[in-house]
Amino acid sequence: MHPDAHIDVLVADLPRVLDWKSRQPAIWGRTAQPARAIVLSASDREFHVRQALEAGAYGYLLLESTIETLTECILSVARGQRFLCDSASRRIADSLTHKQLTEREFEILQLIARGDCNKRIAQKLDITLGTVKSHIRGIHQKLEASSRTQAVNIARTRGLLEGPPGDARLYAS
Repeated sequence: MHPDAHIDVLVADLPRVLDWKSRQPAIWGRTAQPARAIVLSASDREFHVRQALEAGAYGYLLLESTIETLTECILSVARGQRFLCDSASRRIADSLTHKQLTEREFEILQLIARGDCNKRIAQKLDITLGTVKSHIRGIHQKLEASSRTQAVNIARTRGLLEGPPGDARLYAS
């Protein structure tokens, strides 16, 4: 890119936006106004939308968006307004009605999804078995799940964990 070039709005997929955002100060220096990014994605999963917004994206669109929606998004973002496609907006709105997992609960849920038993989780995180069980009860309550398998499936359906919903396996606890 030419050093004198200026970009107001960048449209890219999530990995490229994350990479570009991390390198932006080196590209623009401290005095240039940073461009605003729009993520164009095939996924409207809560995890991906949140990741984009937390990384500083101003817009989020699905690949299936119409050219009119893309144009509206670019113009809105260029004016400094945030823009989410309808599906991403619903995901974020729905997520506000859910109880959020703590960082530790999320970490334990990821280990459960990988197939780790409670004893192994306790060893990996250097916590007691009772603490693991307590966190799992919290996960079940917040996700309104009655089992480890159901908790993982709910988390995948909501986009909190990678992988397709419905493929969680039950492991020993």
